Order: sequence, then C-alpha cells, then structure tokens
Amino acid sequence: MASSRTLTVALKQYPYSGGTAVSTSLSRTIVPNTDLTGTQLYIDMGVVTLPINALPYGNISAYFTVGVTSSVAADRFLDVLILDTTGRLMFLNVAGASVYNNIWIDQPDEFRGLGMVYGSNTDRDQAASASVWIDRYSGGPLAVEPGILNRMLVYAQQGCPGTTASYLPCWQMDRAS
Repeated sequence: MASSRTLTVALKQYPYSGGTAVSTSLSRTIVPNTDLTGTQLYIDMGVVTLPINALPYGNISAYFTVGVTSSVAADRFLDVLILDTTGRLMFLNVAGASVYNNIWIDQPDEFRGLGMVYGSNTDRDQAASASVWIDRYSGGPLAVEPGILNRMLVYAQQGCPGTTASYLPCWQMDRAS
C-alpha cells in the first residue's frame, strides 16, 4: 500500500533566453495503489492554457519549461505529455499483455464520426478491433489539412515506435460545390 502524495506540475514560459518567466502550476493528490491500477498508468493533471502570456505571431525565441515535484522525495517522473486540445487526439491505453506491434486508425465512412481502430501483432489481415483501448479521443477524426504543415505525434511508453502514415487524397461531396 502506497501513501498519498501531492504532485505538482510547474510550467514556466520565457519570452526569450534570459527573459523574465511567467508561470502556472497544477496540483493533485494521488494514492498510487488507487490511482495507478490496471491499464491506468498515467496521471491526468488537468487543463492548463498555453501560452501563459500572449506571444506575438513572429516570436520564435519563446520557450517553456516543465518541472514535476512530489511530496514524496523518492518519486521519479520520466515523461510529461502536454496535449493540444485544438488538434486531434487518439489516445490508446493498451494493457501490457495486449500490446500490438501495429495499429491502424482508419478514416470514418459517411455513417460514422470515428473511423475503425485496429491492432495486430502481425499484419492487417490478422487485425482485431482496438476500440476497447481508446482512453481519450477529441477533435474529430485524424485528417490532413491542405495548405498547412501537418504534424503527428506518436508516443509509446516502451520506447520509440515505428510509424507509417498513408494518405489517399479524396474529396468530400460538399467541397466541390
């Protein structure tokens, strides 16, 4: 049985190197044996609005730092994920015994708001639904937007994942009108 502890995530925003920082923080009290069980191997600290202070469009020198502290000095933290809510997010939290070597996130058809999500240890011809592992989903289906730099973040706790993205150009019916 682990004792409760208070976690604090402190975020600092610097307008440029050596500039004066502004900061904000998030705190939460947890009990590891209660809050980190089964497939729940992360702590959702909540929502923070970034940037903390508005930045002009052309500022390419601003940067952020993140610090995580715990009321239990022996605690160690290896990763912090900050997810943009204006983008698209598909968070699959797959249990350790069920880890898939390959995952496919398909575009939705005209009858669904979310495409099918499949996983397999081999190839697509042996894939099964991985929808049961969807822990977070926001922002609509994954898509490529024309005229902007499209980026995709893929994160795996076990290390750097191999990623392949395929794009098939298609038109929605209402775009041609």
